[in-house]
Amino acid sequence: MYNQFKKLNFWLIIGTDCLLLSCAHILAYWIRFAQLSASEWHNILLVLPLLLLFKIIVFSMLGLYRGMWRYTGINDLLKVIKAVVIPPLPPSLFWRWSTA
Repeated sequence: MYNQFKKLNFWLIIGTDCLLLSCAHILAYWIRFAQLSASEWHNILLVLPLLLLFKIIVFSMLGLYRGMWRYTGINDLLKVIKAVVIPPLPPSLFWRWSTA
């Protein structure tokens, strides 16, 4: 894993993931609120760095950055599903308990 830090492709994939995750987050806000006011932009900029860090860590822990994606299978699909489902759980549970 530590050898990957020296490879340009690894950083390109991390950068692409960060860009796509940022776009998805902003698009979700835009779909939810139809227009983005200053308070929504403030919320986006407040949450986005933590969201990106958490998702990249989860993706890495689940092994999504290991190896190439030339040959993928059911195990890789399950890793992607876990990587998409796990990161939203802690913030949503925190939000649920803080508003109760």
